Amino acid sequence: MRRSIPVVCVLFACHWPDRGQGNFPPAGECRGSETPQTCHVIRCDPHSSCNLTGPQGTYLEGPGLERRRFTRTDGADSTVFPPPPGTLLAGAVICGNEERPRIRIKGCAPGEGASLCTVEVEQGSGICDDPDRAKKIDRGILLVRGYWNGAGTWVADPASFTMSCNHDGASGEFQPDTGDGAVSKCATAFSPVSKREEFLACIRMERADYCGDGQPHTVNGTEIFAAEPAENPDCKDGRCFEASWSKDGAVCMARTRWIGTGMGADRCKDQFVPSPSPGIVCRKGVGDGILRNRSQLQECGVFGSRPCPATQETEAMCHP
Repeated sequence: MRRSIPVVCVLFACHWPDRGQGNFPPAGECRGSETPQTCHVIRCDPHSSCNLTGPQGTYLEGPGLERRRFTRTDGADSTVFPPPPGTLLAGAVICGNEERPRIRIKGCAPGEGASLCTVEVEQGSGICDDPDRAKKIDRGILLVRGYWNGAGTWVADPASFTMSCNHDGASGEFQPDTGDGAVSKCATAFSPVSKREEFLACIRMERADYCGDGQPHTVNGTEIFAAEPAENPDCKDGRCFEASWSKDGAVCMARTRWIGTGMGADRCKDQFVPSPSPGIVCRKGVGDGILRNRSQLQECGVFGSRPCPATQETEAMCHP
């Protein structure tokens, strides 16, 4: 998978704010889907070029579907996947999301563990329509077995389903791709069944979920570039190594994706220790990284991205 992503400061040079700065809840509380309010983002002039046009963002499931899991209402065999047209799915509460939508399946493509579907909302607010959430019919979603809990960790519950906005499944009504969830984006690159570890690591990477607690540290539209292994041409594209990832969050880091209060891994800074590689810190007890990404520099309150200086390049192959 190759995508793009701008980014941030070398960790040893970063200021680590105290816990509680930004708008994040204390560790252990429900995951969010918003950029920290402490990061002022300069939006693009529609008539100028801007880097905030990429597919990466803060959503895990998408507008109207964040922190929700679904179950069949008819008591039928939940092992049948995807559910047939006409199946009604009821939303269950995760992390204080009190609205309980009821969504009917209109049709699904065949799939093993993940299926592209068209649905309509029979009860509740609209879904997958960023920002007004007024649309309720012909919504495109990716349906996946299991669900993601309050810390953004996947739970293998065969009786539960996750709906993630996916504009490719929309029928008739317009649906923007800006609301697509990380679940949908990562399923295009990695099978949730045969490449599950990569799929789950990709979701952490897409959302810059460094601490593995479900909190994103990025801005919708930031470009990301994921490639393994790095190749020589990658050394000349203005990007440099950001982090490696597992299903539990960042494993090793050179810097964060964005510079700015609340945009770093301050929530879990005590979990990172210096590694043998200069300029790299690694997180204890999270296994090996199976994905990695490179990116340019992005800073709260500063327009556009800028190339990494040579001094921030940590890839040995990029230093002749």
